[in-house]
Parts: sequence; structure tokens; C-alpha cells
Amino acid sequence: QSLTVDATGVVMLNGAGADVTVCSGTTYNLGSPFVAGQTYSWSPTANLSAASVSDPVVTLVNNGATPDTLVYTVFAQNDLCTYSDVVTIIVNPSPQASVPNLEPYYCAGELITLTGAPGYEGYIWQVSDPSIVVGSAKEPTLKIQPTQPVSVSLYVSNANCLSEPVEVPLNILTPPVVNVQG
Repeated sequence: QSLTVDATGVVMLNGAGADVTVCSGTTYNLGSPFVAGQTYSWSPTANLSAASVSDPVVTLVNNGATPDTLVYTVFAQNDLCTYSDVVTIIVNPSPQASVPNLEPYYCAGELITLTGAPGYEGYIWQVSDPSIVVGSAKEPTLKIQPTQPVSVSLYVSNANCLSEPVEVPLNILTPPVVNVQG
């Protein structure tokens, strides 16, 4: 922990806080512990739990496709002077999992290849029956061979941010029964 005391007695512990990179949807504690005799103000005030405390919580949301860089400044003031410090926060967007180009139906026993949308660092497939997975469930492409209805979902990750799962709708048809009489 760093302690800053200027010539007029304004004390800041870590000031605005450490620079950080986070995922969209994260809450993060800014600032440092309260010091008696000081008043605090933050700028900008958007998404802060409070703008006049030493250590507000900020909710960080990035609905875009590229990282956002946010800079918050804290001003600590005593009777005589003001001290300021800044913190830079990079907010990575949440990746959005998808599985394009699905067939309207698949036949039971058929080898099915599902491919997640490209451009992500990591892929994690969850299958309700792991025994039908052919190969790895941690690649962009998943191969399964179901003989009955199965539940499949996909998570993707980028910059240490994990998506919400996307359910992959699979319509598995049971082959018809053929009776041959002689």
C-alpha cells in the first residue's frame, strides 16, 4: 500500500486505485479507505455507487465489440488543499457465443459437426451425454454422434472473459422401423 501525504496534510492511500482490465458486467471497487477530515468527489460519476465517498463501486458494462478505456479521477480535499489521482480501467466486451449454419434436423446415429462462430480464443462445449462426443469438447468444432435427443450448449472466451452459454437447438429424428415379412 502506498501512502501519500502532501505538504498541506491531504492524505491518500492508493488514491484512485490500481489500473485494471476487467470483463463487461464486472463491479469494481475504486479508491482507498476513508481518511477523516477529507471530502471526496469522483469524476465522471456515471455508473458509480456514490460520487462523494472515498471508495465507490463502479459497474462496468461494454456492449461494443472492442475494449473501452475508462478514466476516473478522485479529488480528496481538506480545509486547505485538494489532491487528485486517476485510475484507468479497460473494459473488455463480453464475448457472444453462437453456432451458425445449423441443419433443421439430424438423424439419430448420424455424426454431427457443430462449429462455433470464429474469432474467439477459447471454446467450451457442454453436452448432456459426454459419451457421444467424438474428439475434444474444447475446440471451435464439436463432433457428436447422438442416438437420442441431447442437450448441447457453447461458451466462448476472449481476453479472459467468458460468454453466457448459448443453447444449441438440435432436432434429432428417430429412424423409422421397417418390418420385412417374407
